[in-house]
Amino acid sequence: MTKRDYLNNLLQLMTEEQLKLFERMYPNDPTDRQVAHAIVQCENTLKGLNKKVQRLTNVDKEFKTFKEQCKIDAQVCSNKIDVLEHELNKINVLAEQLSNPIATDNAEIQDRLAKLDALEAGGVDNWTWYGESMEQAGL
Repeated sequence: MTKRDYLNNLLQLMTEEQLKLFERMYPNDPTDRQVAHAIVQCENTLKGLNKKVQRLTNVDKEFKTFKEQCKIDAQVCSNKIDVLEHELNKINVLAEQLSNPIATDNAEIQDRLAKLDALEAGGVDNWTWYGESMEQAGL
């Protein structure tokens, strides 16, 4: 392959703007020295473009990795939110249970509450009046 053929092949890889610049620089057939210089310029331009393409490829890979990590992080956050919502529901149920009065279905609890009511009604602040308070309550 001659230098001119090589240059023509390189020029096919160049952008329109670069081709117009080449045509302005060499309106007539370039000399062998100009061809050699143009080849070096084209090669340098292509090397620069290859570096840019490689950087873009690397950025694209990094972006895809970042995007995948974001998806994973979003799923982890979603799972944590689900767990926290479940815990919050459990806490709300417990809070509801604590805010409701204690169910007094149990006979022993009923008996103890009656004794406490009797003691409070009798004004007992020590054990001296315990017996009297129980009698007065009918216990």
